[in-house]
Amino acid sequence: MYKCYLCDYEGDMKIKSNVAGRDIVACPNCKLEFIYNQPSFDEIKNIYSNEYYKSWGMEDGENNEVALMKKSTFRNMLKKILPYKKSGNILDIGTASGFLLEEAKKIGFEPYGVELSEYSSSIAKQKFGNDRIHNGTIETSNFPEIFFDLITMTDLLEHIQKPIEMLEICHKMLKQYSTGGGYIMITVPDTYSFTHNIMRSKWTQYKLEHLFYFNKNNFEIMAKNTGFEIIYMKPAVKTMTLRYIRNQFNIYKLFPLTQIFNIVNHIPIINTLRFNITLGESLVILKKV
Repeated sequence: MYKCYLCDYEGDMKIKSNVAGRDIVACPNCKLEFIYNQPSFDEIKNIYSNEYYKSWGMEDGENNEVALMKKSTFRNMLKKILPYKKSGNILDIGTASGFLLEEAKKIGFEPYGVELSEYSSSIAKQKFGNDRIHNGTIETSNFPEIFFDLITMTDLLEHIQKPIEMLEICHKMLKQYSTGGGYIMITVPDTYSFTHNIMRSKWTQYKLEHLFYFNKNNFEIMAKNTGFEIIYMKPAVKTMTLRYIRNQFNIYKLFPLTQIFNIVNHIPIINTLRFNITLGESLVILKKV
C-alpha cells in the first residue's frame, strides 16, 4: 500500500526500479514516480559530501574542464529565460559552486544562492560573498520575500523531500508578475523522455538522491496548485564530454555502458570534446500567477 505525495492516491503502485534497497514506484493516477521509503534528511545531506563531487570530476576543487562544460550548459539554459526576463535579482537554489550564477551575472542579473553542501557553498562564497550565498536550505535563509525576479533550480527539485512546499516558498519570494518579475526555471527528470522509455528500470536518472520523477501532466498539477503556470517545457540540453560521462558511469555503474566509456576514455583526441545532449530531463519555465 502506497500513498502518492502529489495527488493523495492510496493503493497499489507499479514498481519501476529499485535503488539501494528502496523501490521506485509510479502512481497510477497522476503518474508521479518516487522513492519509497524516502531517505531521511540526514541520509540525504550525507550524500552531498566531497565524495559526491567525484562524479563531477571536482573532488579536488574546481576542475577547468568541468567548469567550461557546466557554464556552457547554463549559458544555453539562461538564453531560454531572456524572452521573459533580462535582468534583476536571481536566486539559484542548489547553486553548488556557483557556475550558473557566474553566467547569470555576465548577462545582467544580481546573483544570490542557496547550497546545502558546506564544501560547495564555500567555493560559491569566495566568488559572490558571504551575504549572497547561504549554506543550508531555503527555509533557513534570511532572503526577503517578494525580492527575486527569477529563481533557478537546476537538478534540484527531484532531490528534495517536499517539492510542493518548495514551490510555495518560491512563490512568496518572487516579485509579482505585474511588476516584471516572477519566474522559475527548473530542470527535472522526465518520465515521458526518450531515455526513460528506452532504459526503463535501468534509467540513469534512477538514483538514491533523486526522490521524485516528473512528467508534463503531473508537473502542470503541481504548478497550478502552487500558483504558477507553465510557459515553457522542452527537453533539457546539457553540454558534456566523454570523460565526464565516463566519471558518471564509474560512480553509477551500469553494464555495459561503464565498460564502453572506460574504453573510449583512452582515446585522448575525443575524450575532452564538448557536445550537447539530452539525458532524460526537461527544462521548465514557470510564471507566477
